[in-house]
Parts: sequence; C-alpha cells; structure tokens
Amino acid sequence: FAGLVPDATIHETISVTVPQSLTLSARTGLPGDFLLFGSVRWADWTRFQVDPDGFRLMTGRPLIGYDEDLYRFNAGIGKRLSDRWGVALSGSVQRASGGIVSDLGPADGSRALGAVVSYRRPGYWLSLGAYQIWTGDARTRLGRFSGNEAQLFAARYQLAF
Repeated sequence: FAGLVPDATIHETISVTVPQSLTLSARTGLPGDFLLFGSVRWADWTRFQVDPDGFRLMTGRPLIGYDEDLYRFNAGIGKRLSDRWGVALSGSVQRASGGIVSDLGPADGSRALGAVVSYRRPGYWLSLGAYQIWTGDARTRLGRFSGNEAQLFAARYQLAF
C-alpha cells in the first residue's frame, strides 16, 4: 500500500480459494504415426476474488477480481519419429474479455505457439519444450498494457516403474 496512503501499515490475514475448473481433452491417432490432440478449459474466475478489507478501504475495490469466466482452447499435432523420438507442435487461444482486468495480471486473452521434442527409453523419458506467448492488450484501473509477450522453456524428466 506504499504510496496510496502516507505512513499507513495494515496487517491482515485473508483466505483465498482457487476457482474450480474443467478441462475436456481429446486425442486420436492418425496414419503415419501422427497424433492429433486438443482441449478446452473453463475456469470459474467470476467467483474468485482477493478482497482484503484494508485494500478495499484505501482503494474502493478488491485487489483481484474478474468479470468473466475464462476459456482456453488448445490444439496440436504430434509425430512419432522412431521408437525413441517424438515431436509435437501446439497452439492455444484464450479469448479476451475486453473489460478491466486485475492490476496484478495485466493481460486480456492470449495466443501461444509451442514445440516439444521427446526422447523415450525403457524406464524414463525426457521432454524439452519452447513456447512463445503473446498476451492480449489490457486495461487495468492503473493504466493500459500492450505489446506484451513471453518465452517459456521447459524440461520434464519422467520415470516409469
């Protein structure tokens, strides 16, 4: 709260529950060792709010709150190159709500493209991935955010018993 109210210190404990969500996934094999996959995810963000009394007292609004539920659509295709190697390309879209978004998460919607390579041996497999994410332009109560993007690099090592 620094800068909002001079010399104000508020100590408060709040309880937060993560919103419920539902993901429907599907995949099917295609000729030539290809795999087509996709999913739709809904999250009940309209019921989620972080609303400390002290913050509301000083600003007149919750710290975090959403006006709409979010839906994310994912689709991709994978290819088995051999018994040990596989690759996949995928993309996702999250529709923008067009309203005011949280000051702590200034993005309204997103698009992403990713690539993954996997190596499998008896007893384990290793996956390496890279994603490019473009977040939607957003308007918060503090200002406007545009042109934001992120790069994500991930590694996953799995053991099989």
